[in-house]
Amino acid sequence: MRYLFFSLLFYFLISSNVYAQYEKLKNDSNITWVAEFQLAYDFDLRQEGNKASSITLNKFVSGQGIKATKTTNWLPKTLLKNIISGKIRSYKAPDFSSQYTPQEIEERINSRDTLPDFTACYGFHFHVFHHSIENLKYCLTKQALYFDRRTGTIGTYLIAVAPATTDRRGTNHSYLPFAWVKSDDAWPNKHSVDDTAIHLAWTSDNNTTLVHKNSFQVVKGELDFNQFITDRELAKKSMIFDESDGFPLTNVLSEEDMDSILAGHLDTIFTFDAEKYEEEIELYQKKIQPGDIDYFRLVQDWYFLPEKDMVANQLKAIVPIAMVRDYYHQNRYNNILRHLYFVKTE
Repeated sequence: MRYLFFSLLFYFLISSNVYAQYEKLKNDSNITWVAEFQLAYDFDLRQEGNKASSITLNKFVSGQGIKATKTTNWLPKTLLKNIISGKIRSYKAPDFSSQYTPQEIEERINSRDTLPDFTACYGFHFHVFHHSIENLKYCLTKQALYFDRRTGTIGTYLIAVAPATTDRRGTNHSYLPFAWVKSDDAWPNKHSVDDTAIHLAWTSDNNTTLVHKNSFQVVKGELDFNQFITDRELAKKSMIFDESDGFPLTNVLSEEDMDSILAGHLDTIFTFDAEKYEEEIELYQKKIQPGDIDYFRLVQDWYFLPEKDMVANQLKAIVPIAMVRDYYHQNRYNNILRHLYFVKTE
């Protein structure tokens, strides 16, 4: 009985500590809106032959910094090795409700899954997946997007991260996490490349994996995020920048510039008048409404914290993306995505 009591007490202390920093964020009275989401990353930090053009290295020095720029899938490998060795605790879900035992991790790393592969050209075949280091090429994250009323800006907080592989069981591009580890970053701590303890830092402009508006799970407050991201007030505060320029953000857009972007495009509408027996042509201005914003592109600064063998991030900018629609509010046949502008969050 005494053993059971102390075991439950130990589990409670661990669980409460896991969410300590995140709960601090959610309980802050100035943080009026919080929404959770999951997003995958391909952090290929190699300098030569870097296929991830959205990655910009900001700092890399001796030790892990050099190793990361020379090794394929460095971050998933680092996380997995620390999970296997027991250096960091791992969990079965990003809510940290159930922790993996060493035996379960050992069984999982040696296990195989037979998955149907629907990506084959002719029908589908079965793919045998090994939970090996080489197969875990991605980092699946659980993050929180929040609104700070003090500054009128938004930010992200990394809750958990998992080495992952692509899920080939369907046609949708999704990911299978191996095991989740908690970020436990100290909020509202702001990291910097000037910190001598940080040997590795990079910026990711995640233009290959976008966040869909329906993926936000609101856990605090009420905010029409699409309305907020298209509000002219952002331009008044000099927070809107030209998306085509990239970084560093220098070309501030005015309210008139923002109006011009949201004015959308002209559609030519052809109709036939049966009485006159003639074709009529009408030009229709399809203005971008808040509801037309379907996706968001995140630009984030990432830092590897060597004392924790863990990463942290800070939101640098966000790009609202609208699906181009026609007069009948239907998506264009080629599903054109229009990246509107940068919203600075720093």
